[in-house]
Amino acid sequence: MPPPPVSLGPLFEVIRLSGDDYERAREAAPGWDIYELERQWREWMIDKESPQRPGPAFVAFCRQKYRKNGRP
Repeated sequence: MPPPPVSLGPLFEVIRLSGDDYERAREAAPGWDIYELERQWREWMIDKESPQRPGPAFVAFCRQKYRKNGRP
């Protein structure tokens, strides 16, 4: 019998974002490259627990980035 699957942490867990999540993220951080923000968000989550609701968590990250930095 094979061993049970092992979690490799949030870097390797499949976190899927919907098209609506990307659209909300674009609205939250106008002018920003959403895919670059997604890369930064996933990198930031490396040592954190995976969010229960990844879409809203990603949008909140984008909103915070925009508040701190404004338009790129």
